[in-house]
Amino acid sequence: PSALGGQANRSKESGRIYAAQLRDYCGFSRGSVLLYGGAGVDFSALKDIAVSHAEPDASSPDTPPFTAAGNNFDVCCALNCLQRARSPEKLLLDIRGGLKDGGMLLLTVPSLSRAFSWHRTEKWTGFAAGNLFFFNERTLQNLLFKCGFRNIYITKDRCNGDNVSVLAKKLPLRD
Repeated sequence: PSALGGQANRSKESGRIYAAQLRDYCGFSRGSVLLYGGAGVDFSALKDIAVSHAEPDASSPDTPPFTAAGNNFDVCCALNCLQRARSPEKLLLDIRGGLKDGGMLLLTVPSLSRAFSWHRTEKWTGFAAGNLFFFNERTLQNLLFKCGFRNIYITKDRCNGDNVSVLAKKLPLRD
């Protein structure tokens, strides 16, 4: 029982940490959130935030998280899924299409820049089976910019030290 309680506390704490990042970055405190790939992250303790859940399809990780037309979210939290997609660019464009104008993306992904921890521990989680792509801060920023996200902020993920958290805003694409 204590292990289950500890995991529940960690998932609520992760939800609070990610919500605090969104609040500090863009003032987000109410609206709709799509939690994509965030199994184990619990936003339920947060008031005024409607959370929808979607998990990547293991057999087809490029399946867009927005299945119904007109699903528009204020925020998409895409946690540990970009590195597993066959086309990270297509996944980001699909996510962008499901966000409202000015919508926010919170993305977590293993970072090659954090791989130095692998040398210390001989175990870097970024090389996990199923990860098809590897990113560092520069490649993430370039990819997000290409997919129409701006105001990109990248920092160490406070929930997983091998990852980075990325906050970015959907802005109109220019022709």
